Amino acid sequence: MYAVRNMNVASAGGEPERLPGAFTSTSFFDVLGVEPILGRGFLRSEAEPGQTGSVVLGYGLWQRRFGGYASVIGTSLV
Repeated sequence: MYAVRNMNVASAGGEPERLPGAFTSTSFFDVLGVEPILGRGFLRSEAEPGQTGSVVLGYGLWQRRFGGYASVIGTSLV
């Protein structure tokens, strides 16, 4: 599954920004045969009802908005 959407995204204390994004199945990266540079891909358990999902940032956004810092891993987006 892959559905493209525009989203308003803000990090803690940051200004919101309209960004393109996609909702995917938890097997998205497995199907493509790729892994994130840092952090992890999606867990199957995150697709269960009542669970919060996770976000995988694109490289360009990670560099531009978060300065390429690994400390962004584990933080929340709204």
